Amino acid sequence: TSTGEVIKSFAIITTAANAVLRKLGHHRSPLILDKENERKWLDVSTPLAEITTMLVTPPAEWMNAYPLSPEIKNPRATGMHLLKPIGERIVPEYDYEIYQELEMFGMGETRARKRKEEE
Repeated sequence: TSTGEVIKSFAIITTAANAVLRKLGHHRSPLILDKENERKWLDVSTPLAEITTMLVTPPAEWMNAYPLSPEIKNPRATGMHLLKPIGERIVPEYDYEIYQELEMFGMGETRARKRKEEE
């Protein structure tokens, strides 16, 4: 300010929601910069035209979400337990395939015996 007073503040810049946030019913997403653009964003010499090219929807691969307790909506609620997931992630992070091989052996039909017979 003109008085020399320092005012600490911040702003959250938003853009259109990506696929993950749309699954949650949100129509906006916070702007997220990649490492390369972080320095350019903070550099006062970066032209405004270059800055505006950074105002894009973050890739859905950069995000995921999981359900939290409805208690988190209560402004009087406090504690780390409010951040613990109460369900599965919105986008599965791993695909699992279960392979199972089942071998049945009768009396005296062990693998070692089968190998001997094959030799």
